[in-house]
Amino acid sequence: MARTGLMISSLLLYLKFFPTAEESMDYYNQKRCIDGKGLVLPSQIRYVKYFERILTYFNGENQPGRRCMLRGFRLHKCPYWVRPSITISNHNGVLFSTKKHPRTKELMPEDFWFSAPRKGIMVFALPGEPGLTELAGDFKVHFNDRQGDFYCWLNTTMMENRMILNTSDLDGFDKRKLPSPGFQVEVVLVDYDGSLPARAPRPTTNTESNEDSAAAAATATATATEKVTHLLIKRSLGAQIRMMFSDSDSESTKDKQAKMAGGADGASKEANPPPQKHQKKKRQASK
Repeated sequence: MARTGLMISSLLLYLKFFPTAEESMDYYNQKRCIDGKGLVLPSQIRYVKYFERILTYFNGENQPGRRCMLRGFRLHKCPYWVRPSITISNHNGVLFSTKKHPRTKELMPEDFWFSAPRKGIMVFALPGEPGLTELAGDFKVHFNDRQGDFYCWLNTTMMENRMILNTSDLDGFDKRKLPSPGFQVEVVLVDYDGSLPARAPRPTTNTESNEDSAAAAATATATATEKVTHLLIKRSLGAQIRMMFSDSDSESTKDKQAKMAGGADGASKEANPPPQKHQKKKRQASK
């Protein structure tokens, strides 16, 4: 019924029975269903609005899909029980899956989501790669965890490079048992022309290079134990993802300055002992 509602609502728009997508969908819901809930899935409602924009701004002509690279995701106000696996697909099939990608297939979802410096934000990306997958036109983002599935359909031509989805924008999220107030999914895209972006030189510390090489060696070595491999991959991904999605460079600088100031205060106290000790020594000498 929902797919029927999507097509009929779009047809009513095309035939100019109604000027807006909202009015067209309201009319369909009232006439088709007793409870007025015929077209309720967020993605289907989104696509009726997409069609309205095509009629308004492109004279009804379908636009070619804008080529993008899916960079990663941020989960805002994310409770500890939401750590989903990710599958990206389009009309032709699966484009990316954390269950199949070499860098994540051996990890549990709890191990490839990393906390950002800003509290309550979990981040997923693949450092060192252009992104998760190339996109053009329609694509589906599917999340799965212990509580079930939630997902959404989007279109690269109709969205910005950064899009934040509330729970009301996600299909199936309303069926989850545990509440997640304020939860949001941020989808991060970058414009992509098919060529690999040049890597900007970045100074690395010995610790970072050691972690990267250790993670690569552990992943490539078949004889490494599963526990050690998981730990090394997790450390490497975590360090690089936090660097990619860092939100608090200024905060970390302030922390360093505060520590330096605290160290200077401690040194000055040691160099200049309290005057009471000097007074005691003078009294003993006079006696």
